[in-house]
Amino acid sequence: MAQAFDSRYYSELEAILFDREKKLFGNLSRNEIQSNLYQNELARKIAVEKAIPKKNHNVLLHGDSIVSSVRYVGEQLKIEEPLLKLIEYSALMHDVGKIKIDSALLESDKVFSRTSKEFGELMKHAEYGAMIINPYPFENCFSYVAEQVKHHHENINGTGYPSGLRGNEIPVGSRIIRVSDSYNAMTHPRPYNHVMEKLQAIEEIISNSGVLFDEKIAQIFCEYILREKN
Repeated sequence: MAQAFDSRYYSELEAILFDREKKLFGNLSRNEIQSNLYQNELARKIAVEKAIPKKNHNVLLHGDSIVSSVRYVGEQLKIEEPLLKLIEYSALMHDVGKIKIDSALLESDKVFSRTSKEFGELMKHAEYGAMIINPYPFENCFSYVAEQVKHHHENINGTGYPSGLRGNEIPVGSRIIRVSDSYNAMTHPRPYNHVMEKLQAIEEIISNSGVLFDEKIAQIFCEYILREKN
């Protein structure tokens, strides 16, 4: 079960974001920076909440389902706790860009080729998500999360999207989400594929380790699944 976000989480997140805002707006007082932060966060939450009920309302539920595995992998990689919280939040929000994709396309049972118009439209959700989380064209307190969301479909060999990044060019949070999100897709009903058993999905991840997935992250993730299975 995904970890609940308690008041301590929000306190730690506020400290991270305040530090980033202060570097950008050093001449502002703490109250002014906090006001800026809260207004931006409130506006973003309201926009997302208004959009989600209209279509594809399970986007955040899907994100919630991968948070615990993302946290486990991050802990094993020794990612510091404040940064790990931002990666958790990135996992929660990674598919939020799908609210801008036509529901008929999302619910289609067809498998589209990578060169098709339909697949091209589906690929846009990663960039849409980054823009929803951080709609500003300059670095700010949401830039880190937006970057993780934007690149969560990059492949370790450079064949992913939207930027064709490879290896360590891909943000670490995106590499973690890539594995966890793929496993979730394999083991849960989707219109376009059959549901795999856990061990079958693990074999698929292992076979694509070093191709689609970061090898170390894939190994840690599979250890997590096997531990949970037992």
